[in-house]
Amino acid sequence: MRSWWAAVLMIWALRADAQSAVPTAGHQVFDAVSRSVFSVHVFEDSGQGRRRQVSAGSAVAYAYGRVVTNCHVLAPGIRTDGGRHSLVVELKEAGQRSGRSARLVSADPARDLCVLEAVGLEVLPVLLGTTRALRVGQAVYAVGSPRGLELTLSGGLISGLRKTGAEPVIQTDAAVSPGSSGGGLFDDRGRLIGITTFNVVGGQNLNFALPVEWIKDVASRGISPGDFAAIVAHARRLAQGGAGAKGSVPGGGRWVMMANHPGGYDVYLDAGRLQREGAEAQAWVLHNFHVPVLAGEAGAYRSRVLLAQFDCTGARWSLRHAATYTEPFAGGRRLSADDFNPHEADYRAASPGSPMDAVRAAACR
Repeated sequence: MRSWWAAVLMIWALRADAQSAVPTAGHQVFDAVSRSVFSVHVFEDSGQGRRRQVSAGSAVAYAYGRVVTNCHVLAPGIRTDGGRHSLVVELKEAGQRSGRSARLVSADPARDLCVLEAVGLEVLPVLLGTTRALRVGQAVYAVGSPRGLELTLSGGLISGLRKTGAEPVIQTDAAVSPGSSGGGLFDDRGRLIGITTFNVVGGQNLNFALPVEWIKDVASRGISPGDFAAIVAHARRLAQGGAGAKGSVPGGGRWVMMANHPGGYDVYLDAGRLQREGAEAQAWVLHNFHVPVLAGEAGAYRSRVLLAQFDCTGARWSLRHAATYTEPFAGGRRLSADDFNPHEADYRAASPGSPMDAVRAAACR
């Protein structure tokens, strides 16, 4: 009898410890990272010394004097005049009236990551983690400035790990909102594992963060004049239905950036409509071309949507349906097979490392 009561008391104690662990971990994570997370304010010079704010987001200090944010946060403030580019950005610490001037020093527009440098920014950088050991169900914390509310902490779980290459895009139910873009997603030990970037419009806590490993890639790129135009162009694609904070397909699904094809187009995947049955899988794939295909000819198109069937055991795929559009694709309504021209099921190899192989891996996982 005595041993039975001892067992009951032990179970109660374990439950109490488990219940108290979540808020304690969240508090510790916030204390560890809060001084390294900033709000980003982007301005447009309206002349005569006046300026107006055109965009806002979040940023995380990953190195001394440098922060990483999303390029689409900066895009509304980029101006071009006679081949010269201007961008007015300020980083603001929570509770401060004025911000610290920052400049763009490195960019990877295709991955939507940009690096800002601010002179005299001497805050301690966050610890960088890794996505390699992440597991679905793991506790995570998002810190940023949703709707301008500086240093907002939200907690949740990793809901999914969406493969886009070597590192996964992290899906989480930790709450984010406009303004969270560029903020940090941290594990329960306060290590940065992702940059919160977009969510599914109309979804229920379907939020996504770019993998921390991409920060090292963008940091080594530097900046070139063409990057400014690429940032603006990518932000426009987001608003038209590509991957990003504003990109969605009404009625379900969303286009998620998969790869840049050397043939001159970007590859997106409708991650909301992956179907897997046994060894077969289906996925909706979007190609947005940088320039019109067959330029100068009637019927020239700028985007192509495919319904692809995959043989998961043989690494092969076939084209089931296809449609082309004369403009970059924008989701006005959810596409269905009725929109497409039928194709024969002619299986072909998905070359290792190719964009279609990346799509196949996502559909078959």
